[in-house]
Amino acid sequence: MYKVWHSSAVFILMLQLCVCCLMIPAVSLADRGDSTLYTLTHVKGDPGDLHPVTLGINTVYDIGGFNFLFQFESGALTVEDISLDGTRSEGLPVFTANAASSSPSVIAGIVIYTPPAYVPAGDGPMFNLFLRSNSSIPKGSLLPLIFFNEPEPYGRINEISDLEGTISYPADFYYGSILFGIDRPYPIFDLGDANLNGIPYELADFFLMQTQLGPGIDEYIDEEEQTRNSDINCDLLPWTIADMVFMEDITTGALLPPVGDEMREIVFMQGDSIWFDGYSGTPMDTLDVPVYFANELPAGGISFKLDYSPGALHYVSCSTQGSRIPSEWDIVVGTERNDGMMFYAAPFASGSPQDFQIAPGEGLLVTLRFAVVHPVSNQVDIKFERLQTYEETNGYASFDDPWWNYASLQQIDSEVWFSFIWGDADGSGNIDIDDVVYLIEYIFQGGPAPPIYDMGDFDRNFFVDVDDVTALMEFIFGR
Repeated sequence: MYKVWHSSAVFILMLQLCVCCLMIPAVSLADRGDSTLYTLTHVKGDPGDLHPVTLGINTVYDIGGFNFLFQFESGALTVEDISLDGTRSEGLPVFTANAASSSPSVIAGIVIYTPPAYVPAGDGPMFNLFLRSNSSIPKGSLLPLIFFNEPEPYGRINEISDLEGTISYPADFYYGSILFGIDRPYPIFDLGDANLNGIPYELADFFLMQTQLGPGIDEYIDEEEQTRNSDINCDLLPWTIADMVFMEDITTGALLPPVGDEMREIVFMQGDSIWFDGYSGTPMDTLDVPVYFANELPAGGISFKLDYSPGALHYVSCSTQGSRIPSEWDIVVGTERNDGMMFYAAPFASGSPQDFQIAPGEGLLVTLRFAVVHPVSNQVDIKFERLQTYEETNGYASFDDPWWNYASLQQIDSEVWFSFIWGDADGSGNIDIDDVVYLIEYIFQGGPAPPIYDMGDFDRNFFVDVDDVTALMEFIFGR
């Protein structure tokens, strides 16, 4: 009886809304929001190099003009060239200008803009920027490439316009970076004296490192001298499994303490890194997130831990198609934890032939597949776990070592971004009466929530309620 009455009430409410909406003007295209995404790439290089950096724009509507403000540290980069070859901007009237910042230490390096033109909906590169880095930047640095969020002197901000150029609205951002591979580490100083008692490589130092890598650690020791002394393999990443392994070998006499540059050159792994470049899709997608791996030594096994909100994503599977992992490896496992997922790959038997190793180089390691569960917004943070324990390590094993002699890795995080249409409550890709029904069932009958909460927040007041139903009806029947 209750269900019949409640369904009738919902139907009457819909009829009332329809009648009211016929008398109200239509909502403009810009009022719906575009979830436009500006992206910058991650690149690797050396200080002083010319770095090609790509700007991309992902839109769900056709757009007109756009502004792009790009920010970097003062003196770190100079813009040498901009190319439209092979981009979606070919043939558009594109202009550039310098922009200043109110901060003396930061400049909004460049402004790129175009007057109202026509850019069809889609995803892809818009410009290729060629940036020269300062040769004095230290190796091992990660230089962020970010979007300038303050209006530059002429009033421009990062935004797009409708086709007529009369209405503009801001974009979402996905930042990039330039990774400068470490060349030479800092001086050795008192490496191994983790407990600062003046005697390096004692069992007490080893046990202290063990406690820093055990379960239940909330944060590492952050005292500057202890941190410096615990970086046993001189890779600028203290308190890692690699440091603990070297500490154990030296403490037990299996290795001599590092003395001079030659030892540092042996234990230090140049350019080891693991990264992913993010993902942009729609809320109803299954996400295929590629993870990349660069190694200076032959790898006989690799593992990493990714953290993300389990309420937003769910790990489904991993694929090694096209990856650098040898087909002979017996163990390729991805396991979801309560705060993310763990990946591990290695051959089952030790002493395998050379085909069982990942040769030095870089490229695709594995493609991870995630199902979208219920992200709160259009951005989901995924990051590599920084706090390593014996079971959760970002590193790899050298092939010819019987122990898992982990080499520390530089790690580049990213995000997953979803482009969606405000008001597309059911995630179909269109705004129609089905979205009204979907919201009514969610609000009044306990139906499923929108795939991303914001998709149901049509009036953009941070609540999904009957006002959004009204606004949707206004838009559908008034346009």
